[in-house]
Amino acid sequence: MDNDFSKPQRESAFGIIIMGAHTFLQIAKGTFFVFVAAFIKLPTSTFIYLLLGIAFIMLVSAFFAYLWYLKFTFFLDKEKQEFVVNKGIFSRDQVIIQLDKIQQVNINQNILQKIIGIYGLK
Repeated sequence: MDNDFSKPQRESAFGIIIMGAHTFLQIAKGTFFVFVAAFIKLPTSTFIYLLLGIAFIMLVSAFFAYLWYLKFTFFLDKEKQEFVVNKGIFSRDQVIIQLDKIQQVNINQNILQKIIGIYGLK
């Protein structure tokens, strides 16, 4: 990663792993009971379709994580003294924060972030 923060930058490429896992967990939470019911009700011969469904959800999660990675950029505007974040897949958002308004930055790591050596900011 380039240390010139005046140019738009992307987060770490390992962020794709985090975003993919996050997206997969969100989808899994919403469809968990459907898959459990299907697992219980389906005959064992159609169990492969359940596994294919889970694999499809994982592929969709990875795809959206990659799109998020491509569309998420941040930079420091030194002239205006602003921190600018551009994000969004379907609807683009731009968040602009005046540097003098930033009072604190929380740096955290969950277990997956510790394993791959990246940090999260809040």
